[in-house]
Amino acid sequence: MSMLPSLIFLLVRFFDFRTGGLSFDGENYTMRYSKGISLHTVVVPADRIVLIELRQSIWQRFGDNCDLYISTMAEERSVHLCRNLRAKELRGLFHLD
Repeated sequence: MSMLPSLIFLLVRFFDFRTGGLSFDGENYTMRYSKGISLHTVVVPADRIVLIELRQSIWQRFGDNCDLYISTMAEERSVHLCRNLRAKELRGLFHLD
């Protein structure tokens, strides 16, 4: 009985691992991530981003990876989490160096 939800969760995490990430086209950021058992694709104009936060766990420091939290303000405030991205590439993308 519990095998089906576990299998669905595992498949969503696998597709998130394969397709998840962040891109920038000059004026919009496109984020692909999973939340629970659903995949999200969010396109946000750069001027709507309120807060950018990079967090590293102890295990992510070995590979220089981090989790990216982006807070946006449109009709309501939203927080988007993209997991396990390269910290060096994110610092260059957001000019955090």
